[in-house]
Amino acid sequence: MVKPLGGQFQIAEGGQFHVDICNKYTKYANVLKKYYKLLLANRYSKESWFFDQKQVASYIQEEMTFQEIIEYCLNFDNDLELAYDYLQELYTIAKLSNYENARENIIEWCRRIESDNRKLPEFKKVALTYRSWIYELCNSFIINQTTNARITNGFIEGKNNFCKVIKRIGFGFKNFDTFRAKVLYANDEDRPYRS
Repeated sequence: MVKPLGGQFQIAEGGQFHVDICNKYTKYANVLKKYYKLLLANRYSKESWFFDQKQVASYIQEEMTFQEIIEYCLNFDNDLELAYDYLQELYTIAKLSNYENARENIIEWCRRIESDNRKLPEFKKVALTYRSWIYELCNSFIINQTTNARITNGFIEGKNNFCKVIKRIGFGFKNFDTFRAKVLYANDEDRPYRS
């Protein structure tokens, strides 16, 4: 049930939680499948009017706002409501923390999850992972002085994706030297454009 956190760090264990809840409440599985992305919505990245929009809710057959749909889904299970609250806390940490207090906020979030006696093994695994990678997570809160934005690895991810596209388009290369030459040629920004 948990997805990326503001483009910074992810909770990969959430998919199994979503499946477990759907299996537990088969009567409401269609509603949860239809609106699980709404449950993943970051309340800090959406305007308040977004949650006040009305629509006829599928499988419920009545007109409801997005906020009412969220509350309807959260009433199915206490674990689901707790998971939603943990996720929103995590979104809050990502939005409001800076480099100086990020470590403290993330560790406090992990401590709260680990001390909770309710069974949410997916979040306990995430808390353990966050503790293991706390240094790297805190580095994602560093502000770049020239762009006044957080530092990301988006540029490197783009280059990796570019290399994979070249590899896929080339239907494989006979040797590594040919592949390397193609990637370097394609990435050379100083060469004139040929049509």
